[in-house]
Amino acid sequence: MKLMKTDSMNNNTVYLEASGAGAGDILNIGISPKLDDPILQYKAISVSLSKIENRCLDMIEFLNNAGRKGGQGQRVSERLREMGQMLSNELLTPDLREKLSRSDAEYLILKLDDHLVHIPWELLYVSGGFLCERFKVGRLVKTRQEIAESEDRCIPSPMKMWIIANPRNDLASADEEGENICDDMDMMNQDHETALVDTYLDSGVTPDSIKERLKSYDFVHFAGHADFVPHEPGQSGWRVSDGIFKADDVHRMMGGPAMPALVFSNACQSARTEAWKDSGAFGLANAFMLAGVRHYIGTGWDIMDEPSSRFAQNFYKHLLSGKTTGEAVHQARQDLIAGGDEICWASYLLYGDPRAAYFDPKDSSEQFDVPAEKEKQVSVGSKKNNPRSEAVLPAPPEMIHEEKDESREEKSPKKGLNFNRIGIAVVCLITLVAFAALIIYYHYRESIEPPGILTIAVVFDPEKDIFDEGKKQIIRAAIELELKTYPRVILVERDPLILQWLIKEIESWKSSYIDPRYKRKGGMLPARLILHFKIVKEDKPEVLMRLIDTTRGTIEEILFVKIEDSSSISKQKETLSKELLKYLKEKYPIWGNISDVDVKDKDKYPEIKDKGVILNIGTDTGVYVKDKDCQQFRVLGTDTILEIVGAEKDSSTAIVKEGKMPKRGDRVQIKEPQP
Repeated sequence: MKLMKTDSMNNNTVYLEASGAGAGDILNIGISPKLDDPILQYKAISVSLSKIENRCLDMIEFLNNAGRKGGQGQRVSERLREMGQMLSNELLTPDLREKLSRSDAEYLILKLDDHLVHIPWELLYVSGGFLCERFKVGRLVKTRQEIAESEDRCIPSPMKMWIIANPRNDLASADEEGENICDDMDMMNQDHETALVDTYLDSGVTPDSIKERLKSYDFVHFAGHADFVPHEPGQSGWRVSDGIFKADDVHRMMGGPAMPALVFSNACQSARTEAWKDSGAFGLANAFMLAGVRHYIGTGWDIMDEPSSRFAQNFYKHLLSGKTTGEAVHQARQDLIAGGDEICWASYLLYGDPRAAYFDPKDSSEQFDVPAEKEKQVSVGSKKNNPRSEAVLPAPPEMIHEEKDESREEKSPKKGLNFNRIGIAVVCLITLVAFAALIIYYHYRESIEPPGILTIAVVFDPEKDIFDEGKKQIIRAAIELELKTYPRVILVERDPLILQWLIKEIESWKSSYIDPRYKRKGGMLPARLILHFKIVKEDKPEVLMRLIDTTRGTIEEILFVKIEDSSSISKQKETLSKELLKYLKEKYPIWGNISDVDVKDKDKYPEIKDKGVILNIGTDTGVYVKDKDCQQFRVLGTDTILEIVGAEKDSSTAIVKEGKMPKRGDRVQIKEPQP
């Protein structure tokens, strides 16, 4: 089965192209009915990027809150229109809005620069309608990032579809969603001598099993919880059994066998992203598209369990009937609106060409009749207003349906292989053989934090203790001095009085009295870790240090260090911080990947010769070069040692000091000098 193009491509598409704003607040936006026109006009629009950023964040926060509450109420719809109108006024000139309002095209293709993808273009409100209501919208992104050189996926017949439903066993509607999609696929197969789609339904999947099996399927549908981590978007991912399948995991799967053609991630914020930068994963949508997925469907904010399930089921019914991908998304959106949904319909984004179809209309079953409002069946133990977010708690055991089979069998078409008997036995045998080697390898990979700055706030207990405030401040300063020796650490201030001064200073930058040439934009860093210390006394004074992870609210480490009365605090700073630094370097090492094995600027580094590589980490993550203190990195799984000879903001150059030449994509980790 080949990916088909419909005749909708002929004079039925309008293109909105947005670029610029990389160095200044100027956007180049053009709207054209034909991509291949020999000359295209664009408007240079002066915008306030900081204002647009704030509007986007306000919209996401509003929609997240509304989504968690079910999105009910006329005020929700009115407020969404107001926000869409404000964005439209700031991003589009009146004549561009007029072009869109007069267009009778079916499809709208958004051609976006990678640093503009976080803007919700689909929700620009123009002439009485959102763009995603008026058009069948798809996103195409121009990016500086490396795109996978993977094999082309030739979609066979039958097509293979993997449905991962409710892997945490806490979303009843996700179970029903998976079952219903399987039933729809089976219904389509009944009218054909050979199956068109083989469906495989799973629930208890782990991150490792997804890595092993993902590329074996043409379609992948996920129904469950997802996380988006703004300050570390590579950590965003699907919540599955025993862990999280992360965007970084997808990024590391680039190259080699082809990725699935279509991935539908029906989970909260599964298409949310920050602006894409030069390297790394910036959320699930970014990772899957860079890895070679043709179409990615996800959500921009929190969604409710029951309407999101209806959206997914209606989408596949429309897709199976021969509609294009964009048309199926658009029609499923309209189905929710017609059914009275006020917020979930606006959540979905489509990356990829919306004019592409996967099924021929002649193959579709006449039994497919997608109503605007299907009967809502909520299983025992589920709630209509459950969001697909981390805040949802599993249903109590006594509320789970008695007939639910927790072992969840894979479903296959009638003419396919019986996975209840043979397939499961084969899969189990292969898994047992590979288990010993894989568990060590993948566990090690998962245990390492991704590259990025590590922000730490040092705070002391405000209660009175055996030392006065002056001595406590000296101890705090001594610890901070030692923390700054670890280049991955950035200290952030959390003293209440100093924070007040900082906030007042940031506010003063906005004053009309400040020379415009010297105005700055505030961007305070959040604290990833808080080091809370307190002076306690037993036989001798001790510093009690508790390291708290703010992303999880967990205590990561507890340390006790004695204070010697015979010497000054400044002379004890290494003793006070020795165990703390040891823990941080083991838990949060500097690591990255080899992004290239061909150094272009060899004249700059004559020592390279033919043994130079480029790493995807730089000074932002603690890589540096000093005359007598060159950092060294070990290529994991080998004896190869790399030595840094040059470092920039987000990349660095190294030579092979020991061992063999590594390969592109190999993981590297800093080699700490021996004491």
